[in-house]
This record gives sequence, structure tokens and C-alpha cells, in this order.
Amino acid sequence: MININLVPLSTRRKTTAGGAILQLDLPREVVLPVVGGCAGLLIVGHVLLLLAMGFKAAMLATQRVEWQKILPDKTAIEGLSSEMMEIKKKMNSMGSAVSKSKDYSRKLNTISDSLVKGMWLRRLTVDATALTLEGTVFTRSQTDMVTISTFVGNLKKDAVFMEDFSAIEINSVQKEKKGNLDVSNFTIVGKLK
Repeated sequence: MININLVPLSTRRKTTAGGAILQLDLPREVVLPVVGGCAGLLIVGHVLLLLAMGFKAAMLATQRVEWQKILPDKTAIEGLSSEMMEIKKKMNSMGSAVSKSKDYSRKLNTISDSLVKGMWLRRLTVDATALTLEGTVFTRSQTDMVTISTFVGNLKKDAVFMEDFSAIEINSVQKEKKGNLDVSNFTIVGKLK
């Protein structure tokens, strides 16, 4: 192949074997400091990056220690939060059960008026499905079942009281002896309509 180049030899650019132009006429006193300076900058940059990574690792370790200190409190708060949600559910169900009937003072008076001598109520619980009465009967003879049945019968006789209930039944009776008295703990359940 013929190569025609009209530029004089003295002004032509010199190329290397690969065709790339590489002509640096820098003295050795300049090249060594420049290469050394670039290498030094790379080393300093690398050291700074290592220091930054070490600093971040130290911060992460500190935050993990603080997290471990906070973790028991976080667990307790989550427990309280779930407990609060359960209480709200109970309050809502109780509110819906309570909203079904409007004359509670009359119902409570009926319960109080229906109590038989020797009988005490310890707990009254209302939820979405039932009214639960827990109480105790003290007798000197074996009339505890009669006393409890009389109480339930008195409640069933009151039509205003029964309008919110589908049934009222004796759920359980547990007898025990205290001295010369017979003590019976009972539970009565009234199923709401």
C-alpha cells in the first residue's frame, strides 16, 4: 500500500507501534514526583475510606448496643398495646351488649330485690352474649339449691327484666363446709337475645 504524506518529516507526529500518539518529553525529575503524588493521593484516599468505614462500623455497634438496651422496653410497650387492644374489644362488645337494653337501673334493682336471705352476689359480668352473676349462699341446713332456684325464679317472673334475655340458668354450684355453715358458691348465666 502506498502512503502519501506531504508533511515534512521534522513536523510529523511520531507514533508508536500500536498507532497511539505518545510523546512526552518530561524530565525524570518531574515524572517521578507526579507519579509518586498520584500514588500518594490514592493511598491517602484509601486510608480515608477505611477510616470512614471504621467510623461507620463503630457507630453501628453503638446503635446496636443502644437497641439492645431499648428492646425490653419496646417489648413491654408492644405487650401493653396488645393488652389495650383486647380491652378496647371487650369494651366495644360490652358497649354493644349494654346498648341493647336501656333501663339498667331497673334491671339492677330487680336483681337486688330478687335476692333471698343468706345470699350475696360477688360479681356481675356483662359481655356481648351473656350476663353472668356469681355469688354465695350461706345456710345452716341443706336449702342452698332451693335458695338459688328461688332467686332465679324471681328473676324470671319479672317481664321487664327478661325482655333482653332468652334464658337464665344456674350454671354451676360448688358446696363446701365452713364450721357449722354450708357455703355454696354459684354461677348464674343469662343469655342475651
